[in-house]
Amino acid sequence: MGYSGIIHPPATSHSQTWVKRMDTHDRSGRASRTLLWLLPLVLLAGAVFYYYLWKEARIEAWRQGENAANYKTVREEFLTHLRAGQIDQALTLTSRRFQLSTSRDRLAQLAKKLVELEGEKQSDHFGEGAGQSGPPSGDPGNIEHQRMEFHQEYSYRDGKTIMITMQVRREKDSLLLLHAPPFVVDVFDIEEKTGKPPQQ
Repeated sequence: MGYSGIIHPPATSHSQTWVKRMDTHDRSGRASRTLLWLLPLVLLAGAVFYYYLWKEARIEAWRQGENAANYKTVREEFLTHLRAGQIDQALTLTSRRFQLSTSRDRLAQLAKKLVELEGEKQSDHFGEGAGQSGPPSGDPGNIEHQRMEFHQEYSYRDGKTIMITMQVRREKDSLLLLHAPPFVVDVFDIEEKTGKPPQQ
């Protein structure tokens, strides 16, 4: 027999390569399964931590909501913008519900009326009164329940009464908001009523 000169590799070399590939594939599969198993736990831990931060922010927001000065600051800033005719700036301090129910033109009319009322001489009206109520205090609850109402009344000798009503509260809250929503003007209206003249 003649010698061909071709060297055949050992048959085991192909088997070893195949085994190595299978081993690598198995390790990759195990790593993928481990990640799939850990991912829900990581997401759950993240959700729990987020809720903890969210809850702590609401507890602090409730404490802030017990301080009447926080409501009065928004009220005064809102009125300052109205007195200056800065309607767009005033609107930025209102709730989404207010913006849906009150047009810019309507707010401009209210601003004009406010300036007229505050510019009247004391002799133009029979009497004037003011009052406020809120905010609630006690154990922390839903911060959307915290609000403060302001009322101012002008009485005239012909029996007419003009009432200015304002309510300041938190904007609508959401679990998607980590920080508590701001204080906003939710109600502002000037209502005129007629009645019998006061008895002399």
